[in-house]
Amino acid sequence: MIQGVLAITSKLEGSYAFLVISGTDPSNIIGARKGSPLVIGVASHLTFAASDALAFPDSIDQLIPLGDEEVAVLTENGVDFFDNVGNRLQKETRKFTMRWGNPEYISGDK
Repeated sequence: MIQGVLAITSKLEGSYAFLVISGTDPSNIIGARKGSPLVIGVASHLTFAASDALAFPDSIDQLIPLGDEEVAVLTENGVDFFDNVGNRLQKETRKFTMRWGNPEYISGDK
C-alpha cells in the first residue's frame, strides 16, 4: 500500500496532509504530508496521527512531526517513516507533555 501512496503523492500538486486505511489491511494506516501539518503521537502501545498535537489524548508522551514529503506507516507494532521515494527514515522523537491545556515540546528527548 505504501507504494500506491507514494505513486499518488508524486502526482499531487499543492499542499496536503492525509491518512489512508486499506480495506484489505485495516491494521495499517499510512499518513503523508506536504506543506500541511501532520504529527505522530506515541504512547505506551498506542500511536496516533493528527494535524496538531492538541488533538492527542493526555497519554501521549512522544511527538514525531513529519517533514515535507514524508510518509508514516502506523501499525499495531509502532510507526515507520519513509521519504517520498520509499527510503526508510530514522526520526527523532520529542518528549511531549500536556500541562494546563498547553503542549510542551522538549526537542531531542526520548
